[in-house]
Amino acid sequence: YAFTKNAQLKEISFPDSLDEIGANAFSYCYGLTNISFGSNLKTIGTGAFSNCKALTNIAFKNSLKNIGFGAFQCCENLEDILLPDSVELIGDYAFNNCKGREYFEFPASVKKIGSGVLGNWESLRRLKIPASVQEIEDNNAWAKITLIIEKGSYAEEYARQKGFKYETYEAVGR
Repeated sequence: YAFTKNAQLKEISFPDSLDEIGANAFSYCYGLTNISFGSNLKTIGTGAFSNCKALTNIAFKNSLKNIGFGAFQCCENLEDILLPDSVELIGDYAFNNCKGREYFEFPASVKKIGSGVLGNWESLRRLKIPASVQEIEDNNAWAKITLIIEKGSYAEEYARQKGFKYETYEAVGR
């Protein structure tokens, strides 16, 4: 809770030496508009940036592995999210109640997607899930969109079991 509810905080630039941002460290920083992540950041903790309502975009460096529970939940103006090819775990509700886009693509490094990760994105219509994903928690909000998934992947089985609408594609070079 180091900087929670800091109304004066507008920008943050993390040093390359930082490898983890703790739980709720910057939650409710309503004026926060810009975050520059260091090149060795591996973990963003639970609720670290939740309710930072002025954030509109975030881009991570290629070191990030884990995004915690509700890390960016209720960042209601967050529209552009660029996840690096290093992310493996996206915790429950990580990007729940964000503005989002019509199309979102998880990087090919992702192995687990938690519950409600992209929940309440009113504009989301299409979501690409890579074959690397081996576990998906409950994401009933996806029932209203089209999933784009590799034929024969875990994600295809998940979509079939849930009765979700999906399109498949063939992997190139396999």
